[in-house]
Amino acid sequence: MAQVEAAFDERLASQSSELAEPSANRKRLEPESDKLLAAHFADAIDLDTLKRHQDRIGLADIDRRLTNEHGQYEGSRAYLGTALSLLVDCAAMYQWVDDHGKCLANQTFTKGIEITEDYEAALRALTE
Repeated sequence: MAQVEAAFDERLASQSSELAEPSANRKRLEPESDKLLAAHFADAIDLDTLKRHQDRIGLADIDRRLTNEHGQYEGSRAYLGTALSLLVDCAAMYQWVDDHGKCLANQTFTKGIEITEDYEAALRALTE
């Protein structure tokens, strides 16, 4: 379980390096955005001019991208933790779920059911 989580975190670290550029751009552009806002409050520029320049700077797009990436990681990390905790004791999970859950578990953990010539069923494992 720890190895899977470590691999997930390693992948995030590589993705974080990809997000370093947008983060650096945000840090560089934020003072310009603040100056524009101050100019608007001082009535030096009108609202339309402020909006046009804010759009040109693109901080909103950078913020959306960073927020989206962070949200995807958090959601995926929580999902991974839940999935791994269920896998720790598959037998208990299988007893706990309803018939539909058992069907989903069978589909998840096996390649399928093989019917022999003697009409006996056998599960084909994922490792086969």
